[in-house]
Amino acid sequence: MSGTSISPLVGGEGGGEGGEKDGYILQRNYSATSRLNLQYYLWQDTFRFHLHPSIPELAPDARIADFATGSGIWLLDLSEKVPPTTQLEGFDISLSQTPSTVWLPPNVRFHSYNLFSDPPDEFIGRYDVIHIRLIALVIKNNDPSVIIKNLTKMLKPGGHLQWEEYYTEHSSLRHAQSPSPETPALERVRRMMTDPTKDKIGEYILNFDEVANQLAAEGKDPEKETQLRKMAWDAGEEVKNGGAIEYDKKVVVARRRRDAS
Repeated sequence: MSGTSISPLVGGEGGGEGGEKDGYILQRNYSATSRLNLQYYLWQDTFRFHLHPSIPELAPDARIADFATGSGIWLLDLSEKVPPTTQLEGFDISLSQTPSTVWLPPNVRFHSYNLFSDPPDEFIGRYDVIHIRLIALVIKNNDPSVIIKNLTKMLKPGGHLQWEEYYTEHSSLRHAQSPSPETPALERVRRMMTDPTKDKIGEYILNFDEVANQLAAEGKDPEKETQLRKMAWDAGEEVKNGGAIEYDKKVVVARRRRDAS
């Protein structure tokens, strides 16, 4: 399933200002968490579901896991729509953006986990559904096979994996005015989104500012920091005048074989 997003602002998923050295190029501060939450609602506005309609109705005591959970908002919103006996577990390499445990519903838990590591034995074959969204930023060498292998290990036989990403290869520029004015900054952003040889920054202009903030916090590459800030500012001005980048959102559902061991 796919949906179209015309999105000038917000996106991406988990390094952080807290100093974690885990390869995540964005931040994990308050504003970054707000970006994740806004991003979540923009995504829900497109698809209007948590679990894809092709996934059969789950038993009341089902176990659902959310990986790269970020702020945990997908899982927490889902908790209001499933029976309280459904176990909901979120995983991320850093839990610095998840709520305090005192605010969590009784059936929601969070775990620290690196997607590139072998899953602990207690999670093998545990989940009826695994959900993951927007992790292209952290996939190494454009090869998600390690992640797929690890997630599959944690599914029950017959369980479902739901993976959601932006699909930027066929992105295009849109404009509310006719004739359309030039939008060179948005075109540069679009090219960075689609060029596999460029650094992965994400699908939203706010990501560029966030990466620049992270470079400044680390004292790295002031020239690149300045370039990203200027690009974000110029693209933002073009958005104010009616410009946007259009790209697809994709949802893929796979099912683990029942005879898998």
